[in-house]
Amino acid sequence: DETIAIKALQSGAQDYLVKGQIDGRLLVRATRYAIERTRRERADALRASQSEQMWKSLYKILGPGSSVVLYRAGTEAGLATFDFVHEHWNPKDEHEFLQALREHLTDAGLCVPWEFRIERKPFRATVQVEHSFEPSLHGGPADLPVCHFLRGLICGVAIRLSGETDLICDETACESRRDAACVFSVHRMFA
Repeated sequence: DETIAIKALQSGAQDYLVKGQIDGRLLVRATRYAIERTRRERADALRASQSEQMWKSLYKILGPGSSVVLYRAGTEAGLATFDFVHEHWNPKDEHEFLQALREHLTDAGLCVPWEFRIERKPFRATVQVEHSFEPSLHGGPADLPVCHFLRGLICGVAIRLSGETDLICDETACESRRDAACVFSVHRMFA
C-alpha cells in the first residue's frame, strides 16, 4: 500500500520494497544502497566525534589564550569561506550569497544562521545564529561569550563582503550564557 510506504518514509525509513514487485536485481540494489548508507552515516558520526575531540583538545591546550588564536583562525577561515561560497554556489547578488552562506555554515555543522542585517554606510552587520558548535565544547554555562572561532569567521566574511579591512566582531549574546541565540555585531574598529 502506497500510503503505508509514505508514512514509513515520513517516520524515518530510508527505502521500501513492494511485495510482489521484487526481483533479485532490485533486492540486491536496495541492500547495497542500505549498506552504503549505513557506512556513510557511521563515517559521518566518526568524523563529527573526531572533530569535537579535536576542538576540545585545542581549547584545553591553548588555555586562556584560546580566544585570540581561535578568533584569528576564524577570520582566516571566513576569508576562505567567502571565496569558497562564491566559487561553488556562484551567487548573483548579496541576497543569494547570504542564502548560500547560510546553507554552507549549516551543512558544515558550525551553526544555523537565522538573520543577517547589513548596513553599508558606515558598514555594520548583525548576525544571529543558533546551534553554534562552540558552546557545547565548554561543557556548561559560561560567564562570557565563547564563540571565538565563529566570531572571527563572521568577521572574515564581512571583510570580504564590505571590502573594508578594519572590521572587528563582538559577540553580544551567546548560547553558552543561556541566551536564546548567539548574536554577533561587526563594525569598524575605529569608528
